[in-house]
Amino acid sequence: MNQAKKNIKTGKSNLVQKGKQKKSEFFIFLKEKQQKRELLLFVVVYVALFILIRFAYPYPDTFPDTGNYVLCAENMEIGGYRPIGYSWFLNFFHKISSSVHFVFVAQFLFNVIATLFLLFTIKFFFHPAKNYIYLIAAFLVILCPTALYLTNYLMSDSVFTSLTLIWTATAIWLMHRKNAWIFIQKNIRP
Repeated sequence: MNQAKKNIKTGKSNLVQKGKQKKSEFFIFLKEKQQKRELLLFVVVYVALFILIRFAYPYPDTFPDTGNYVLCAENMEIGGYRPIGYSWFLNFFHKISSSVHFVFVAQFLFNVIATLFLLFTIKFFFHPAKNYIYLIAAFLVILCPTALYLTNYLMSDSVFTSLTLIWTATAIWLMHRKNAWIFIQKNIRP
């Protein structure tokens, strides 16, 4: 029986041993009972937050630059001084649904997935000594008012925040690989 399966049976979550790690170990880690309970708790909190935000802010918030993003998304042209990426994002979701609320749902889900990926990556690699410290930190990240408000904001800030969380989690994964320095040396050149 391999070590990952032994750890699941004994309830240990220390899957990273002697620098050897596989993507599948992360998924095995996520299937452990404690992670399933935490994931369920986080999802319940996010559903409550979604309902709260939806009632507190029934319509997405806008900014004068929002019109430029929408115009560029409608015409699929580069216009103004803003980057075109968020306009493409709006255009993609407009093709799925013409409702402006669908963009809010998409941005919120993207934020949820990015946040949970970062939180479980941190727990997978750093093994917090006290679980309650991890949970307090996780709730501080989940309940961050700025990130939650940005999901209801028709600007690129929400997508940027979510991508930054994913980038941070990916950087943690790269640092814990054996060949991280090789990757950095080959891809970052002066």
